[in-house]
Amino acid sequence: MSAIIIALVGYIVLVGGAITFQRPLTYLPQRAYEENPGTYGVPFDAVEFPSEDGTRLKAWYVPAKTVDAPVILYLHGNACNI
Repeated sequence: MSAIIIALVGYIVLVGGAITFQRPLTYLPQRAYEENPGTYGVPFDAVEFPSEDGTRLKAWYVPAKTVDAPVILYLHGNACNI
């Protein structure tokens, strides 16, 4: 019986911790950029534009070397910034 109680208390602590710290666990952006394309000798333009709700979005535009080159859109996910 005591093993069930220990397991139940452990589960409650785990779930409570996940609920309490859910924001820091799911979104961990850094304010400073450690690297950019220029770090590797790639020419780029830093661009900034507003979203529909007014949030300022930042991006890097790397022009293609040829006109017929494919376009790549890289979406880094929720735990990073550019």
